[in-house]
Amino acid sequence: MNFPIDSYEIRARYAPALIISSPVLITLWTCSPTEFHQLSAVAGGVISLVLWYCLAVFVRYKGKAVEPELWDEWGGNLAANYILWGNKGLNDDLKRQYREAVENHLSLPLATKQEESADIERAHDLAKQAFLRVKGFLRKHDPAGLWWIDLAEYGFARNLYGSRGAWKLISFTMATVAGYFLWNEMSPIILVGFLLNISMLYASFYYGGKVMKKTAKSIACRYVEHSWESFLNIVKDDNSQIENTKHVS
Repeated sequence: MNFPIDSYEIRARYAPALIISSPVLITLWTCSPTEFHQLSAVAGGVISLVLWYCLAVFVRYKGKAVEPELWDEWGGNLAANYILWGNKGLNDDLKRQYREAVENHLSLPLATKQEESADIERAHDLAKQAFLRVKGFLRKHDPAGLWWIDLAEYGFARNLYGSRGAWKLISFTMATVAGYFLWNEMSPIILVGFLLNISMLYASFYYGGKVMKKTAKSIACRYVEHSWESFLNIVKDDNSQIENTKHVS
């Protein structure tokens, strides 16, 4: 029986959901009366599972919703832009190798330099469609490669950035609740809960905003580079095997 949650979902969805839900759990575990600690532990376990799952769905939705905004700010689909002739960050020889691998191995057309100059949007669309096929190719031939790790890390940063508003709201609400309990009873464990929630509120503003946004772009660039590199290496290996088979025959 296969485990129903893969490594991507754990890193990209459930990890940010756990971060966002942690203020609720902190408050529940530190602010409940002593005589209800055992009950709160049981309730906390049930609530955490339900909340964790719901937030995992929510953070993915928010992450996908904010992605077009990020791509517009980054100049479009980074994976497609990577092999465009106008990309000055990659030399023409390497771009030519990537493009030949797409055209010959996947039988997909890409725009020439002249065609790209005449219609950049069409060239971008062709490159974007090509990368969709490349992703499917990599899932089949290199399912655990560096590109897959980068994709999960990008999903984490994107989803956490996209759901930063919920993170701020939950952190502020739970810090307020913990502060109310602390006002009524000066207890070390409640104080710890209050301070932890304040820390989460700070993190939601500092890390949830520009830091996660910058991190998402950095990881996305690494993901694109590793994806194209892995695709080209696999195609070259396949071509070498074909050549060796011909020589043996």
